[in-house]
Amino acid sequence: ILARDAEEACRLTDEIAPEHLHIATEDAEQLAERIRHAGAMFLGNYTPVALGDYAAGPSHVLPTGGTARF
Repeated sequence: ILARDAEEACRLTDEIAPEHLHIATEDAEQLAERIRHAGAMFLGNYTPVALGDYAAGPSHVLPTGGTARF
């Protein structure tokens, strides 16, 4: 998904409510504060989703299918 700007990106993210969200920008923390619906957030260039999966273990539970909205 290509967003026009950060505002649209945050809005789309909240609509999709992803299980894993990787924000790889200089202001990742600032954008994360604007997003309410995501299972797990990985902020910055040094937090790959795969590392989070290995650190959390194979039995971790995250909301899928957009259920992070509720």
